[in-house]
Amino acid sequence: MDIDVWIKGLGSKFTYVAEEQGKIIGFGELEANGHIGRFYCHKDFQRKGIGKKILEQLESKAKALGIEKLFTEASSTAKPFFGSQNFIVVKQQEVERRGQKLINFIIEKKI
Repeated sequence: MDIDVWIKGLGSKFTYVAEEQGKIIGFGELEANGHIGRFYCHKDFQRKGIGKKILEQLESKAKALGIEKLFTEASSTAKPFFGSQNFIVVKQQEVERRGQKLINFIIEKKI
């Protein structure tokens, strides 16, 4: 992973960070086209409303920008969370990352 490219990419998106006692416990990133590029919640803070609060911020920003649909590629483990937030699966796909084939799901939500 090229950390400089990753950091530069963060600067062109709307990023929301959740932290507790100075520790990052989650973050989400919204692109101007409605794509949620990165979305993460620390394992010790899952199922505690952190992801939902981050997603609410992303949706609020999207609405302010006039975006009508959010979409992302969700892993098998993230899919249930997004489903609980009214995202629907558009299709399942297989992608290759660092030589490994992974299954993920293109999901979307009209806002």
